[in-house]
Amino acid sequence: MGIPSLLATGVSPDWFWYENSFSYQHYMVRALVEMLVGASLRGRLAEFARELWIAQNLMIAPVTVRFANEDAPTLNDSPPNRKAPNRALWAASRRVLPTWIGLDEAKDRLSWDNLLDPPKPVNSVPALPDLVSEPVPGLDAVQIVKNGWHALLRYGQKARFHAQQEVLTYELQYGDTWILKDAGTVGYGYSLHLNYFRRAPAQNVPLVDGDGQSPWPSEGQLDDFASDGSFAAVSHPSYRTGVTAARRLTIGSQTFTDRVAVKTDSDTPRAIGMVMNTPCAVTSSGETLPEGASLPATTAFGYWKDWTAYSAPGTWSGTLRCAGQQFALAISGAALQRVFVGTVPDSASPYTRRGIYIEALAPEAQFYLVFRPLDLP
Repeated sequence: MGIPSLLATGVSPDWFWYENSFSYQHYMVRALVEMLVGASLRGRLAEFARELWIAQNLMIAPVTVRFANEDAPTLNDSPPNRKAPNRALWAASRRVLPTWIGLDEAKDRLSWDNLLDPPKPVNSVPALPDLVSEPVPGLDAVQIVKNGWHALLRYGQKARFHAQQEVLTYELQYGDTWILKDAGTVGYGYSLHLNYFRRAPAQNVPLVDGDGQSPWPSEGQLDDFASDGSFAAVSHPSYRTGVTAARRLTIGSQTFTDRVAVKTDSDTPRAIGMVMNTPCAVTSSGETLPEGASLPATTAFGYWKDWTAYSAPGTWSGTLRCAGQQFALAISGAALQRVFVGTVPDSASPYTRRGIYIEALAPEAQFYLVFRPLDLP
């Protein structure tokens, strides 16, 4: 194809790489920087003005969807705990893609590059731009930021490479505290990558009979969005064969509400559910079900350990303890019957987190989840 055609095909108008993985977006920047440095050493950088412009925007774009503490969202099968900006990348790119941050990061690095070609001095580094609520079409996502809450909700993937079964998932932070955080994945050679982290139960998504979107990857749609960050609504009209699914996130003055709706074309009840994976400790006030209640018989649920089943006839409530912050979680739904809480794999230390699976047996179901910080009245 050649580099110009590759970039024209693979880069979205809002500057995201089509594989929707920041690790591979940064890989593309590093590759382009090698080419641009080679061109500059030969006095030919001006011939690559378009490639330089694209590389610079690919490098900067992740900053627009960063979470607190410069945490990057974990998209598809990215490794966990990435940062935005990627300061090491910005420093390594400073010869042809100079930024205040990159030059400042590069000044104290001991390398042949800095010995032979010292970076220009930087007196001050401007603050990163504020986050804004907006659609992010290059990621098939929408971002809402308001009243201390920040959510990035995804409704599809454009490419099969590196895609996980995560349509209609979202990541959620309050202040600088993670409540729902995507784990990404581990090395491709591990069975956990293939059988767990790629699959729907490792995400924060609706499930039917214990499974998520199929086929995948696939694209849903953005249905509604408030520019003030108060809500966003997405859906997938063919989430699975004969299944439609929708999700609406709403930010109130003190609460964050998640409404999930799943409808099947079946006249008989199906196991309609939703799964969440959280770094928080979870306690429940519900009545424990007797032994015999079982999780869905899909491979990914086989990785759950030490789980407890709770009776939840229409409602369930619990408390999330997240890095010193506590949140009340109230779940309701006319068809809601059971809630499971267990220990599940994580891709980073301490390598476990908590899974919450809620379930109804019905042809269709709606679930309402309300998160509320407990330090508020």
